[in-house]
Amino acid sequence: MLVLSRKVGEKLIIGDEISIELVRIQGNRIALGLSAPAHIKILRAELESMDAASETPVKGASKQTSPAGSRMELPAVKTA
Repeated sequence: MLVLSRKVGEKLIIGDEISIELVRIQGNRIALGLSAPAHIKILRAELESMDAASETPVKGASKQTSPAGSRMELPAVKTA
């Protein structure tokens, strides 16, 4: 595993088509911006338990569209 330090606004580039940007740091949480072609599947590790055959989303997941127009499954976020 490669471990890198980044400041807000800095990016990592993977190959020719994927970039990851550190968007925000808030307490002990960070927000990442991912940019990749629509054919690249981006999935949070805890959602890997999805039924791959039927692609049934995890209960509570909501569909959101990335800026590039690709669809991703993200869990619903509860706000206080």
